[in-house]
Amino acid sequence: MAGEGRTVLFSSHLMDEVEAVSDYVAILHRGNLVLCDTLDTIRGMHRKVTVEFNEAQEHGPKIDGVLLWQGRGTHWFALSTGDGAAIQEAQAAHGFRILEDGVPSLEDIFVARIADEPLENI
Repeated sequence: MAGEGRTVLFSSHLMDEVEAVSDYVAILHRGNLVLCDTLDTIRGMHRKVTVEFNEAQEHGPKIDGVLLWQGRGTHWFALSTGDGAAIQEAQAAHGFRILEDGVPSLEDIFVARIADEPLENI
């Protein structure tokens, strides 16, 4: 339909479906527009970084650009804005090493962007 110059509004809370059929995405939360851009741009604005801490953690450290920490013990992942450089630079200061650095799913971005409170211990 896009080739015909048509737009279809598709509303869903199932982000894998949205990711599969959409080129342009708008995320709304409590009546507010949180993100609105192409799927590629939204995914490119975020990083999902898996880390291993030297010691068990109760919560992730405060690092600029990190929207969400999830994990327990020594294994955590951070979802951040930008290219993840702030997380890379914080490794030594916070006692962790990066195991994996990649592009997050739309589901990961959605959860991080609409979280009212940190979801660190989920």
